[in-house]
Amino acid sequence: SHLNHINQTLIVTFLQTVHCQGVTQHPEIRWEYVSKSTEMNCSHNKDAGHNQMYWYRQRPGETMKLIVYTLFGGQPDYGKAPENKYAAVKESIESGTLTAGKRVQLVAFLVVGIATYEEGFKSGFVVNVFNEKRWSLKISSTEKKDDAVYLCAARLHTYLGEGTRFTVLDEENIKLFAPSSKQCKNRVGQKTKTLVCLATHFYPDHVNVTWEVNGEQNKPNIIESTDAAAAKRNGDRYYSITSRLTVPSEVWTNPENNFTCIVDFFDGTKNIQTRKSISGVKGMLMWDSESEKYLKITHNAKLAYTVFIVKSSIYGAFVVFLLWKWQVCKI
Repeated sequence: SHLNHINQTLIVTFLQTVHCQGVTQHPEIRWEYVSKSTEMNCSHNKDAGHNQMYWYRQRPGETMKLIVYTLFGGQPDYGKAPENKYAAVKESIESGTLTAGKRVQLVAFLVVGIATYEEGFKSGFVVNVFNEKRWSLKISSTEKKDDAVYLCAARLHTYLGEGTRFTVLDEENIKLFAPSSKQCKNRVGQKTKTLVCLATHFYPDHVNVTWEVNGEQNKPNIIESTDAAAAKRNGDRYYSITSRLTVPSEVWTNPENNFTCIVDFFDGTKNIQTRKSISGVKGMLMWDSESEKYLKITHNAKLAYTVFIVKSSIYGAFVVFLLWKWQVCKI
């Protein structure tokens, strides 16, 4: 078919020589979480004769696949591709956008106005055409299998963009742990409690962790300690970071105190802030203090009772000895 010929010709040309001059894609790299939408843009500075634009997907280890191409005038033709997955819009000869909901390959081509989607890309991908030279590709609900490089081409295989590397991330995970009940004193004998905040599944490693106590930062007698940098663990593709907040025991055991771990993450385009909070536990310090006194009292009582029993036993043995001695002498 005509589209298969286009696809094959473009792949061969891409493997031999890629002409990126005049075709611009942005961003170069994009991340998004599962089930979120994402959008990538393409434009060129060629003449009006370059009025066809194409979006391709190339997964790791696979050849490029046509997602969509544009045609001037008329309605988009999605073929057998799901229409609620991709969307293509082209506002002029020079540009357009593609939005993908769950997958990306040639999803469609555009010739100023009409988007024609390839089989398998009718749903979840949207091509937005802004003009003849600028358009975008949007994915409406991303999935892990959308991980790929997305390439834009102008006029068949003549000019090809450098591509947008898109990575689908698992949802970030932040856990806030209360102090251990076994923690008693620090190195100088002061009673302290340490809260731990663990942030995982972040990519890239642009993560910063701060703390608040009752909505305030940097309060006296409170110590923050955070890993020097986020790190990958056990070959994981994501980054993790740990932060600790050490407070006096009386601060933690006041239920009116609120402790908040704040994680700021830059995903490459915007800052995302996540907050996790926990309140102090009532009566722990009082219980610890009273328990210590009780243990001392019971320990002293047990000791006194033991001494009393020992003395009584010695006294009893002495009395028995005297009685036996008296009976012997009497005989």
